[in-house]
Amino acid sequence: MQRRLCFITLGVVLFTSCVPSFDTELKRLDEKVIQNEDIEVHWWTTSSISTMHEHVEVLKDGEARKISELNAGGIHDIVIRHDSIIISTSGTGLFYQLDDSVFGYRIDLDTIPFKQGTDGRWRYVRTP
Repeated sequence: MQRRLCFITLGVVLFTSCVPSFDTELKRLDEKVIQNEDIEVHWWTTSSISTMHEHVEVLKDGEARKISELNAGGIHDIVIRHDSIIISTSGTGLFYQLDDSVFGYRIDLDTIPFKQGTDGRWRYVRTP
């Protein structure tokens, strides 16, 4: 009986130490910054025990607005062109959030199929 209680207590301690605290922000991993003279676009990944997510945030004059969150691995590139922010994706990621505009910039989703070559570079793949 005492041995069983010891194992249960040990299991609870180990399990609760592995579960992330949802009231604390996860560390930004592999953060990239794309900017023009007007705005900055920050793109980063977060990781918890079971999932990885990619986030996109736009900053202008000290104000930050999160515009996108999706499963990790879906975003290949982000470009600011004229009045648009273009997010290039594989088209297979699950978006939890995607705004249509921010600070007067339209947000476009480019879902052209890409495939990673043996050299590590992503290339357009023609579909039959």
